[in-house]
Amino acid sequence: MTKQDKFSNYLTILWALLLIGLPWSKALSSTAMVLILALSLDKLPHLWAAIKAHKGISIFSLLFVLLLPGLISSENLSNGLSFLFMQIGYVVLPVLIILNKDLLVQKHHSLLNYFIKSCTIAALATLILFFIPEDMVIKLTENISFLKPYEKTVNRVSFGLYSPFIDRLHFSYLLVLAMLFYAWMYFKKLPSPSLIFPLTILITFILLGGRGAQLAWLLLIPLWIVTYFYTSSPRSVNQPKNRLIVPLVLVAVFATPYLAYQFIPPVKKRYDQLFWELKLVRSGEYKQWNYEHFTSLRRLLSLKHHIALIKKSPWIGVGIGDYREDLQAAYDGDASIGLNLSSNANNQYLFYWANAGILSLLLFLFVLYYWTYSALQYTNDSIDKTLIISFILFFGFILVFDVFIIYQIGIMSFCVFGGLIYLVTKNQNKDIKA
Repeated sequence: MTKQDKFSNYLTILWALLLIGLPWSKALSSTAMVLILALSLDKLPHLWAAIKAHKGISIFSLLFVLLLPGLISSENLSNGLSFLFMQIGYVVLPVLIILNKDLLVQKHHSLLNYFIKSCTIAALATLILFFIPEDMVIKLTENISFLKPYEKTVNRVSFGLYSPFIDRLHFSYLLVLAMLFYAWMYFKKLPSPSLIFPLTILITFILLGGRGAQLAWLLLIPLWIVTYFYTSSPRSVNQPKNRLIVPLVLVAVFATPYLAYQFIPPVKKRYDQLFWELKLVRSGEYKQWNYEHFTSLRRLLSLKHHIALIKKSPWIGVGIGDYREDLQAAYDGDASIGLNLSSNANNQYLFYWANAGILSLLLFLFVLYYWTYSALQYTNDSIDKTLIISFILFFGFILVFDVFIIYQIGIMSFCVFGGLIYLVTKNQNKDIKA
């Protein structure tokens, strides 16, 4: 084995650890990223040419740039710089992906398998903790430092399963991505893990109760079913008697949420909780309960207060350094109606607008568009197109309900998987010109 081969193996291991760490440990993924950077420094002289050749990846860096106006307009520069530093992944990761593009293209299949298997093992651990007595779980979390604190609720299913390693909603998003990449590999007839892996992920995903992720997942299913029919037997689809297949499948898919609600108890409990919360919010009776756990109320208040911040400064935003303080001040104003809640953000689009103004929001939308356009222009393969559209639809949808991509796991997921998809589709279709 040559020195170059050993060097390549080290980098492969580090990229694998970055993806393996996503559902388990932010520290592991961060350490892997730093080491990848250290081992990639010798490639920096070729960076500028590579950036120009892969604009579909370098476009992610705009998600760092779009926050700069919000720093300039901040009074509290210390807070602003601290938040901006947390977003540095949008600068570092595109560079690392571009510098290691050949390795990532060559090893993408193995890396995605590592990610799927890591998500499966984390999902299995989550299920095991669900099926053991709650008191025992609480003792475990008190004695094992890397487990997240256990927050006891009235019903373990109604409020979603306890996620022991990372945030419950973030874990739900990763599980959707794992199922998405499994479907892509299956359709492409690439070697993929046993069916028990996606089934374990699916069961955990349903029980976790991340409603935004579940709705996004249901949005993606029709795309893959239609792709299946058109790729497995394209001629038969065009026959008159078979033209009803796709519409009937779509009807069945949209009937799935109703059937799941009626016949899967955990799903019913989770959504009954939502309907009950909304009923109490409408009647004003929610104050008699522990309303701090009512996600529906928290989302409505977040929407209300973000709109207020946008009205306060629509063009340049309130500033990334002052945002948290201004948002909490808006929440504190609810004390007059008997509410006492900490501030939270639940919409990525409004988050950018409130922080750094309308230009920030427009740049974010441009990033979503340009990545999609750049990836699609390099492929005529319907399976690859379905993956690209599914990826951007998934993120575009969940970001209506969360600010996932301001956190480390979200930044890494968005950049690394977006970069992988772009590189693989471009490499597989080198004859297609932009």
